[in-house]
Amino acid sequence: MGVVHIGFVLVFSLSGSELPENIEELYQTKYKKILSFLYRHPEMRISLFVSGRILEWIEKKHDEIISICSEMIDRRQIEVLGGGYYEPAFPLLLPADRSAQIEALTTSIRKAAGKKPRGVYLTESLWDPSLISSFNTCGIEYTLLDSRLIPQNGFRPVSVFSPLVVEEMGKTTTVIPLHQSSLPRSGQAPSEYLEFTHTIASSGDSSILACVFTPRYFYTLLEEGWFERFTELLAKDDITSLTLPQRYLKQYRARFSAYIPAGCMSEAAIWTLEPFIPHTRVFSESMRPTVKDFLTVYPEARSLYSRMIYVSMLINQCRGDKLRKKAAREELHAAQHFAPYIYKGKGGISDRVLRGRTYRRLLNAEKILREAFDFKENAGAFDFTMSGRRDFLCCFEAFNAFFTLQGGLLFELDIMSNAANYCAAARHCAKDGSAYALYEKKMFIDHLWDYDDFKSFTSASYTGVPVFAASEYKELAFDRIKKEIRLTVSGVWGKDRLPVTLKKNYSVSENGVICQYILKNEGGQPLKAKFAVEHNISLPSIDGKSLNAEAVVCDARDTLCTESTYIRQSGISFVQLTDTASEVNFIFEPNESCGFYLTPFYTDLQTEDGSFVKQYEAHTCAFYWDVDLLSGMETEKILNFTIKTPKKDTVAKKTKKR
Repeated sequence: MGVVHIGFVLVFSLSGSELPENIEELYQTKYKKILSFLYRHPEMRISLFVSGRILEWIEKKHDEIISICSEMIDRRQIEVLGGGYYEPAFPLLLPADRSAQIEALTTSIRKAAGKKPRGVYLTESLWDPSLISSFNTCGIEYTLLDSRLIPQNGFRPVSVFSPLVVEEMGKTTTVIPLHQSSLPRSGQAPSEYLEFTHTIASSGDSSILACVFTPRYFYTLLEEGWFERFTELLAKDDITSLTLPQRYLKQYRARFSAYIPAGCMSEAAIWTLEPFIPHTRVFSESMRPTVKDFLTVYPEARSLYSRMIYVSMLINQCRGDKLRKKAAREELHAAQHFAPYIYKGKGGISDRVLRGRTYRRLLNAEKILREAFDFKENAGAFDFTMSGRRDFLCCFEAFNAFFTLQGGLLFELDIMSNAANYCAAARHCAKDGSAYALYEKKMFIDHLWDYDDFKSFTSASYTGVPVFAASEYKELAFDRIKKEIRLTVSGVWGKDRLPVTLKKNYSVSENGVICQYILKNEGGQPLKAKFAVEHNISLPSIDGKSLNAEAVVCDARDTLCTESTYIRQSGISFVQLTDTASEVNFIFEPNESCGFYLTPFYTDLQTEDGSFVKQYEAHTCAFYWDVDLLSGMETEKILNFTIKTPKKDTVAKKTKKR
């Protein structure tokens, strides 16, 4: 009979880059009792992972924990694992950011505990073989990975209870498999769990059984007295013992060689096949979900990822001001926390507040970089969204406006004064898993409706096939000096499938956006429809109640209610939407009077206890005109969109110049 070494890992992590408001309460009611138990029981060996933000808080508020943990490290009771300072999704980062995140946490641990970590904990086992190079660069010797990521086949079975050596481009690291399905169950007798560990042991082998605890679950077992009874049984057992990863690897040098493709823990992987719908069978020879599958399934994750990579490249290109560059990099690293890029049944990418905080950090990083050099307004075209097509970026002192060919829409509107993306609305699912829309809920979305389509849209039940909104536009011309974008798209409308074309010309300036539309009836029958332009303005406030709306209706000013639906069939010549919290004004002026629709847009957010709450996403508005075109005829519509932001403090400006 061989022996089994149990490697328990206790992970203190965050659901986002921000500390929870009740962290002091968590410490007093749970964390403190856990640490006290460990200190009183030297036989309870365990590995700890503490995120950088929590470690930072401990050093400021409870430095006594540092002394206690240092003593337990000296008596070889605990081992502190490294990783990313802000718990990033490592496979999504550029190599420079991977190393910087690891080094930042390593430095903090070495200063606090006096010992450099040799292993890393990867949140959700977000793995990619390219990480091996970064681990080698940072002096990391091993990592822990979900055992379900280890390929198995009949020709060369690989033990999932032994360390594995994995290689990439001539560099290697050691992987210790994690077995979350083997976590002790609440209510399970310690003797039963001990018998289970005996089944793992095999003749002549030394197996390792590693699994991860959250503080909440560890505390639950602690309250049941489970660990005390289990350690008492271990003291009399010759087969099973507790160990620390580094100690185990020093004692047992035998390794299996294996190749582990990119992947992630199955608790996350089940959400990568279909938006917000779990699929239990996700691991097979032909299907191995990775963290990048989230980017293809969830458009909100793709948008956030694109923005993160863009800021990372801006920082790497910055030369000169090292202090500002460092400050910008810190904001970037905080925005690389894994949570807003994935979904696990609740929170994550579906949490609008979390997405908003991440965008704010990325925009703050860009603002700091602008201070580091003489910023000038500019425009460019490249594949920002990494979709294989050109996107168009227009950057000004007051705002950024990013356009895409998919839908021909404005997909990101960044107001720099309050570092907020007002184009961040999601289109994610309701409780039943159905999508709210078949297109991105952004700005300058084009529609051609009949009466039924219009009625269903204004009743928030639109399920028709969009004529233009879900189409890919073609680029006719782009002038980076004048900041003009000319696009076109073709489609068919109505039951008779009448061919129509739309030319869309953007002209962007420091004042805002002017969009010209030329709609043409290419069919042999008259076209009678409603042409509409939809906008989804996502306010940074949690509930969106900071929005004021005014309109000029038939030459009379009218104040609109923004907490309910407003519809006006005609007579609209001016609309002003104001974010009172940040004093940002959005002014819409059509070239001819039109109809107008305004309503708050909500999605369903699942909370920690499994219940659903209404979550504000944006205010949806639409400008629409009745069009009546004979065969071969066309009509022109123009929508002027003006952005007014708070003026800079002139006194501060003069002080800066001095």
